[in-house]
Amino acid sequence: MKTKSSFKNKLKVLGITGALLFSSLNMKDIKAAESYKLHNDVNTYYSAYDAKNKTNAVKKYGKGNYYIYKNYDGMVNISTVENQAGAWINPKENIALENGNTMYIKNNVNVRSGKTVNSDKVNYLLKGEEVIAENMGNWYKVVFNGNTGYINKNFISESYVSNLNYSNMYIANNVNVRKGPSTDFKKEGYLEKGSKVQALKSGDWYKVISNEAEGFVHKNFITNKPIIDSSTELANKIVNKALQYNGYPYVWGSKNPNVGFDCSGLIHYVYKSTTGDGLGASTHQQILRGKTVSRNNMKPGDLMFFGSVSNPFHVAMYIGNNKMIHAATPSQGVIIQDANNSWAASNLATVKRIVE
Repeated sequence: MKTKSSFKNKLKVLGITGALLFSSLNMKDIKAAESYKLHNDVNTYYSAYDAKNKTNAVKKYGKGNYYIYKNYDGMVNISTVENQAGAWINPKENIALENGNTMYIKNNVNVRSGKTVNSDKVNYLLKGEEVIAENMGNWYKVVFNGNTGYINKNFISESYVSNLNYSNMYIANNVNVRKGPSTDFKKEGYLEKGSKVQALKSGDWYKVISNEAEGFVHKNFITNKPIIDSSTELANKIVNKALQYNGYPYVWGSKNPNVGFDCSGLIHYVYKSTTGDGLGASTHQQILRGKTVSRNNMKPGDLMFFGSVSNPFHVAMYIGNNKMIHAATPSQGVIIQDANNSWAASNLATVKRIVE
């Protein structure tokens, strides 16, 4: 077992010279098992492609020291365990201020692109939010959630400010998430009806946090009651039907519960018995149905296809709570597994929503 001191001795903090980490980072110098320091909370992604394009963020890794597992196309996979796959990050979101310190927002404030009140509003921070800040006279340069900007010195404090009482709420209708509490702010993401979020009220807007997006939505698009509609009820019915066959044997080409199932046979039987539509008998037929959704927006009942869009070799059903059910292999049969396991993450081609 490594001791804290041996870890510290091994630590090679990458890119600490210069105002921005990525400005001094040579990706060719990054090697597996080296240590990597996150200077601020950053988004993580399932793949290097998502990290490079900043799409389908999964969750955040907090600032601290991590191990490098691998790098690809300028993106880095980091983990808390040496020589073990973790999550992909975009180094451009790992921003280090040369003389930055942890500080707190004293009152709600616009974050601007420059050190004047006439500079563009690029983001918005609420009272009590934590940032990394560097004093630049009457203004502070701030870093938060992979973003940078400037706020006036009157809105920031070295002393802890408490005002972040988030509560569980739900998105009432599909809505764009914005960087600040106004339609003047750029879109930060998108949340679908029924999505559960952590929310904090700020005037007529709410600051919301979820795996899918973080930003602001208008009060008309949020509620404290779970959203249950007919599509949700049907999706739950489909999932519950699939769960009845957990543990059944894997039988190639079978759609018969008296015998067992292969992957597409399980999906065919479950959908046929609950909706009257079996979606086709093969993965190649089933992948043509429904609406494509991102991995990060999966809902119970959605179908996860593996391989490629043109040649899917496997299908599973997402059942919620980062789990999927599928007829896996002849030795495993129908099983429930982590939908984010390394095999699923590296082989997922697309996700289709059948029930709207």
